[in-house]
Amino acid sequence: MTFASNNVVTGQTNFSRYMPVALPGMLSGVGTNQIYPHTNTLSALDTVAITPPATVDNDALYSLTVNGTTISFTTDSSATTAELGAGLYAAIRTDPIIYGLVDATLNTGTGVITLAARTVDLAIAVTTNSANTTNDIVIAKTVTNSKNSVIPFGRFVGRKSTYFRSNSEGVSVATLVDATSGYEVLGVTLSSQATQKVGTFGLAKDGYAFGTVMNVLKNIGTYKGVWVEAVDADLVIGDTPYIAVAAGNEGKITKVSSGNLAAGSNIKIISATEQSFGKYIVLCEVKL
Repeated sequence: MTFASNNVVTGQTNFSRYMPVALPGMLSGVGTNQIYPHTNTLSALDTVAITPPATVDNDALYSLTVNGTTISFTTDSSATTAELGAGLYAAIRTDPIIYGLVDATLNTGTGVITLAARTVDLAIAVTTNSANTTNDIVIAKTVTNSKNSVIPFGRFVGRKSTYFRSNSEGVSVATLVDATSGYEVLGVTLSSQATQKVGTFGLAKDGYAFGTVMNVLKNIGTYKGVWVEAVDADLVIGDTPYIAVAAGNEGKITKVSSGNLAAGSNIKIISATEQSFGKYIVLCEVKL
């Protein structure tokens, strides 16, 4: 019996074909597990401090313009810091446009007004009519608005004591573990349906966008394990796991102890490193 040659026929090309073993955040096996929803809503609101001068001009018009809308207060003949602060605060609170954009608080002792944006995307811009006053108001931005970026699938997330959380488990802010202390590690972000990814088709990213609810695996239960992104290309079964904290690798698994977060005995590496669409992944047993 003769067999046809395996040589490539003229005009054809052989390709090295590789099918990834899994995707980051994918469970291995079948069974039941323990999953909690957590939100990717870690953010900071723009905050501005408005400080009246220690000596306030008498019978003077002081104005503030907040994102294009102006309010004002006129001092009396014996003006004080407290008077000016209270007057401007009242004017802000009664202006529907400004108060719709910011929340205002007043320190009655110092006269300092603090404005905090009501939405994370709002940048507060405040100016005053300093050209018309001798003793001027001081304006300082104390917090610049920011919001969490996309949290990838297959990463460890956690929360600090300062993050919002309700009395019910699962309704809390979580983010990638990016510091070596002060975190409660919640679990691994599971891969999700395409409709929950960021963007569609070619614009889709493998992660949870800001403002979305994440499925976070706390305990694999009767599943074999969950595929977690790894830093190292040479992890093997039994390596001691650590949670990476360096920028770009936050929440990944690594065997490097220095500067990283100890994972403890509740997280075990149960496979060697694999490659999946350019990422290193490793199968982990997670029982937090």
